[in-house]
Amino acid sequence: LNSALGVPEPGLTPMVTWRADRASGEGPAQPVRIAGPAADMAATIRAPRSRAWEDVTLADIVRSIAGDAGLTPVVGDSIADTAWSYLAQRAESDLHFLTRICRPLDATAKPVAGTLTVLRRGEGKNAVGDDIPAAPILRAGLSSWRWTFPDRGTYASVLARWQGLAAGQTRTVVAGDGEPQLELRPTYD
Repeated sequence: LNSALGVPEPGLTPMVTWRADRASGEGPAQPVRIAGPAADMAATIRAPRSRAWEDVTLADIVRSIAGDAGLTPVVGDSIADTAWSYLAQRAESDLHFLTRICRPLDATAKPVAGTLTVLRRGEGKNAVGDDIPAAPILRAGLSSWRWTFPDRGTYASVLARWQGLAAGQTRTVVAGDGEPQLELRPTYD
């Protein structure tokens, strides 16, 4: 299944290719939901492995793992040359390993459209590493829409309190400064 997003002008942008494994719909607005994995998630990329990586770049690692999985490697230019003298992959899948080493780079690793794509978040690239053009979405062209603004980004500081067992006193720690402040409260089951 191929999917694309966009508007009539400037046109559709191909987004992803996958094998759909379920579909659903509802009415009267008639949304259609299609779900499926972007890659064969039962394949070798999800199998636990143990190996050592020495004197490698992120591009080297992605190239090797993609080759093992029969995928084409795609690595963002801004992170491709990130190098390590030694990395240990201990009883973890290749996909989990990539996710772990990409986290500090603010990057994601994802098998998609026959590729193993590793890109830094927010770079505006598609699965083959090409720039995704900006497409204006006008309100008049929408039949429905929804947005969510999470509260967690609105706090300037966080306060936490706990009972110290040794001294028997309430302890307080504050992270950040300014208002508004979020007070963390323990929950007990």
